[in-house]
Amino acid sequence: MEIGDIYSVEIPASNGHEQAGIRPAIVVQSSRFEK
Repeated sequence: MEIGDIYSVEIPASNGHEQAGIRPAIVVQSSRFEK
């Protein structure tokens, strides 16, 4: 995974008005543990 990469991710359904389903996601940080 590199910054700027685009992936398809599946977002689970919720009880509110949020969008669910498969959506594009952009990598904005090189490590999920980086601050």
